[in-house]
Amino acid sequence: MKKLFLLIFVFSSLLVGCDENTVSYSEVKQEQVNENVKRFIQSVEGIQDPERNGIYKYYDKAHIQYLYVTQDFLANEKGFGGLDIETDKDSMHIYLNENDEPTEDTYWLYRIKSDREFTYSKVYKNGEETYFGTIGVSGD
Repeated sequence: MKKLFLLIFVFSSLLVGCDENTVSYSEVKQEQVNENVKRFIQSVEGIQDPERNGIYKYYDKAHIQYLYVTQDFLANEKGFGGLDIETDKDSMHIYLNENDEPTEDTYWLYRIKSDREFTYSKVYKNGEETYFGTIGVSGD
């Protein structure tokens, strides 16, 4: 009986472990992305809005999206501090941070790949929830 209980416990633990959400991301250059992503970037660069926050998201293919962050994200004399992504049952939480080191980079582009789609996507600047300036979707 103990062996059966142990076998059921191990099997159920494996099933729970398989339910983990996997999200990976990497920084890419504009030259490395397809034409749809390049057109999206060009369209958001043309937006003339003094209130824009510099955070843009593009859904390219199933489970692949791009996060485009411009200098508009940064406060004066700040630099880009990094990106972190966390997930829960139905949400992807994207954390963007500034640091005190000014940067010469004019943009940051990340390719985000996930093992599934999320119902909600939230973005945070220095720990406080903010919004995406524009969200684009591939017509393919």
